[in-house]
Amino acid sequence: MGEYMSISTTEQIKTQHKAMMAWVKEVNDRIERLCGIALVVKEQAEDEGLWFIAKTAPEAYLQKALRRLHEVIEHKSGGTRGSNQRIESDVTDITDTGRHG
Repeated sequence: MGEYMSISTTEQIKTQHKAMMAWVKEVNDRIERLCGIALVVKEQAEDEGLWFIAKTAPEAYLQKALRRLHEVIEHKSGGTRGSNQRIESDVTDITDTGRHG
């Protein structure tokens, strides 16, 4: 090759550079979305109005779903399909014991 790169080598480098820049943009976009999610999670965690003690089955269902979502986002536990069954079980416990409003 000597002092000069061939045209095909230059084109390959340009193609690789373009692909790398697209990947960097995608990573930056994902980081931006994750930062937005983290901000909302932090705001919700500090909002006392969202963390009341449920008195009805629908409130309990929503509370459990919100807590589960926060657990998954904050990596406190893995996201599993069984989580809905746990939520439904907890709601059933509330309705069966008469603790609902």
